[in-house]
This record gives sequence, structure tokens and C-alpha cells, in this order.
Amino acid sequence: MRTARVVAVLASAAVVSVLVVGLVALREDEQRPPPRGPVAVTPPGPTSSAPSPETGTVLDELPHGAAPAIGYVEDHVFVAPGGRRTALPRDRGISAVTPLGQRFLVADTRVFEGSIGLALVDRSGTRVDEWCSSGAPVVSADRRLTAWVTFPCLESLDTGTTRVHRSTTEGSGRRQTSQHVGRRAPITVVGFLGDDVVVDGAWEERGYLTDLVSAPRPIAGLTWLGSVDEVGGLVAGQRGTDGEQAVVLDPRTGMHRWQAPHVYLGEFNPDGSLIAGQDGDDWSVFDRVGSVAYRLDLPSRSQLFSMAWEDERHLLAVITSRGSIAVVRFGPGGEAEIAAPVVHYDPNDPAYVLSAQP
Repeated sequence: MRTARVVAVLASAAVVSVLVVGLVALREDEQRPPPRGPVAVTPPGPTSSAPSPETGTVLDELPHGAAPAIGYVEDHVFVAPGGRRTALPRDRGISAVTPLGQRFLVADTRVFEGSIGLALVDRSGTRVDEWCSSGAPVVSADRRLTAWVTFPCLESLDTGTTRVHRSTTEGSGRRQTSQHVGRRAPITVVGFLGDDVVVDGAWEERGYLTDLVSAPRPIAGLTWLGSVDEVGGLVAGQRGTDGEQAVVLDPRTGMHRWQAPHVYLGEFNPDGSLIAGQDGDDWSVFDRVGSVAYRLDLPSRSQLFSMAWEDERHLLAVITSRGSIAVVRFGPGGEAEIAAPVVHYDPNDPAYVLSAQP
């Protein structure tokens, strides 16, 4: 998934992100929106970036570019590529959204001990089913499959099991399947390798591959997982007591491709040639061997909360600054432009959410 789960960022219930960049939903009364999703995502680590320096370009002064080429939410309305708009429920904040056929999987901003609300919403904006979950769903690179997690709400007396679900993205339900993975919660889906779902945060080890039929196969060497490169067959995540070391490895062999201290990784781009991550106080894009390809030119006094790759070379991010929020596009050199207009920032109900991307 190219969640807008920064940045699980950068969080272990990664979200959202649906980077990391793991995205994590926040309580309604908290003063910041969730990272990822889209989800993205969102790498594990801090729930948002530290404010950028006070000097430099102000968010309102960035040049304006084209509208996002991926789906996104603007003030509780889902805007599809091409401009089709669908109203979503307005009574809760939205932390992640994933189209599923003619409906949507919508994660809200209510949080209880790592769980959030997840609803299936139809084109009329009506919730037709609801569960507790741990973050944004994920989408495969070919956009053929979608996966998500459900479990009994931790604050209720509901009985039941934690399940990983996989469905065709067209959403007919004919090929939907799920697997019982015990009572532990939360766990998060991170991405796909073939038809296998990559799962983080369950069982005795942190990461697993599962085909939802046979027993899950562990991924060793990582404290938590944040992103999947389907093209290269790699996973990215963190290791160490506090996840202080970034690692990209081959889950089949355990071989490390590269690692870097004090970096929190977010999402791979669609072809796996780049990955975004938080590098100290900066946001950077790394190449296949872990070298910094370029740094993101963040506006002054801004914070990045979620990101999603628009294509192989352009990265979208939801950024807040000085009481405003916007969707910002970063080009292949890190240069920034506005992709969706600067509007007032409500910390309990952010105006923008990026859709989960493969």
C-alpha cells in the first residue's frame, strides 16, 4: 500500500498507511491529525515530523500545480481521479479511505488502546457495516487486491477473533477470504507480496506473510514492518528496542539490502526504486542502496502528517502550517507545489486525507 500509513508514520499501527510512511488515527480531542495512510501509511516512529525551520517558503506562498492524480478526501468528500465526487459521512473525522468497488472502507479518528473505527460506506454515504480495526487497508501494486484487519472492539464486551481479510478490489465479495489470527490486537496489514498479505504486530514475531489459508510464515530481523516493495520482493521496517534502525531486507532469505541508524522509513514508490523516510529533522527520499536521492523542501514551520506516492517520481503529502492545511506535491528533486488548496486546519477533523495507494 502507498498509504497515506506514514507514516504507520510513523506508527506501529501504521498507520495510517495505510510511509508508516505506517498512518495512526488520533483521539478526537488531540491536537494533530493522524500520519499515513495514507495511508499511508507512515514509517514507525514519531507520529508526525518535527516542525520544519521557521525560515523558508510559507505554505501559502508555494506555487500551485495540478490536482492530485490519486483519490483523496476533501472535507468529507472523496475526490476520485478525474474529479468524480462522493460524499462520505460527516459525523466523525476520517483518518484513511480506500475504494472497494462501488463502496469505500473508511477509517475514522476515534482511538481506544490502538484500535480505530472502520466502516464500509456505500455511494450514498451510508455506513453499511462497521468494525474495529488498527489502521488503513492496503492495496496491491496491480490494484487487484485489497486487505484489511478487523477485531472485536477492545472497549466492548464483544467476543470474537482478530481476522485478516483479503478481497478483490472491485469489491464484489466473490473472492473475499479471511483468516483467524488469534485474539491479539492490534495488528496491521502492510502490503502484498504476490497474493500473500504482509502483516505486522501479531503472533510471537513481529512480521508475517500469510496466504490466508496455510499457517503464517514469520519474517525475521525486524521489530516492526512499515512498507513493501512488490516489484523487488522486499520489505522495509525498523529494528532495535525503539525501532531506531531502518532496514530493507528480502523476507525470503533474511538478507539485508541496506540499513541506516536514526531513520524511520515510510513508503516505497510504485516501482520500488525510492522510499521516503524521516531522517532526523528532515524528510528524505532514499534510493535502492540507502543513499539520499533528495530531501523534501518543506515549507517553514510545517509538519508532514501523511504521504502517498502519486507515481514513480512524485510524492503527495498532507502538510499543516500556521493553522492551515494543504496537499503538497514534491517533485523528483524535492521541490514543492500545492496540489489541493490551502484551507483552515481543524486538528479534530483534518480537511484532507490521501487514499491508500499500491
